[in-house]
Amino acid sequence: MSRILPIFTLFAAVAASWFFVTTGVAKPEHLVTLLGIASGAAVVAYQLGEQQRASLTLQRENARQALKLRVYDDLLEKVSVAVDATVKCSWYIRSIEASIQLYVQGVSWNNDATIKGLMKRSSQASKARTDLIGQLERWEVSLATADLFRIAFCVAEQDVSNTHSEFFKEAISLLPSNKGSPPKFMSLSREKFDVILARTKEHLDAVDILNTYFHDLVVEAQNELVGALFQRRVARRKPLDPRYKVISEEARDSLQRYFAESTRPGHSPEGAREGSDKPAK
Repeated sequence: MSRILPIFTLFAAVAASWFFVTTGVAKPEHLVTLLGIASGAAVVAYQLGEQQRASLTLQRENARQALKLRVYDDLLEKVSVAVDATVKCSWYIRSIEASIQLYVQGVSWNNDATIKGLMKRSSQASKARTDLIGQLERWEVSLATADLFRIAFCVAEQDVSNTHSEFFKEAISLLPSNKGSPPKFMSLSREKFDVILARTKEHLDAVDILNTYFHDLVVEAQNELVGALFQRRVARRKPLDPRYKVISEEARDSLQRYFAESTRPGHSPEGAREGSDKPAK
């Protein structure tokens, strides 16, 4: 509408000028002057309209960029909390694993881990990851890969939960309930320790998968939400083994098939295990 107004104004001025000339109200030489005034007014009106449209476009873009930064900050805060809690829990378990290996080699037990401490750290890590999944659902419209990450975290979290349950069953026979309680492992056989170590490895492998997804989420959030602001992109992980999964929009179809198969009863996902407590390797 604002672009039509200058044209309408110019047309009306020409029509009015022609009317005044033909009816004798104005002289013909006045027509040029009137047309010049009308043309100038139309140009000014057009320029003002263009400036207003450009201003509105800039305001919308600034508002959209501000919202992207807000979403990015919210996601990164949840990721940071989830990574911190997950790493603390896995290192607690790794310390138990190291103590077991030393103990079966004849080194005295030197670990104050307890069932209560394990439960506390596991609960904190699980809650932090659940909060992250909730944040992904809340801002799913802003991130093209949000639904992929939500599915990936849900599948990986189920694997972590299942392997943790098996590990916890064995840990009960090993660790005291509270600090200061008598140890439970003195009478355990070497075979029993081997079982505990196997369950520990299964659980930590599942956690390692989860950690790689944390890294992928940070990369995708940077590229999608703030990449345009800095005019650059962050490189994705490049696992040597093609079975290891990297979450990205380009791999959507294969990832959806993979996660669909991973959620079948009795199926434990393989791949994406890179053997590290760090968010990426």
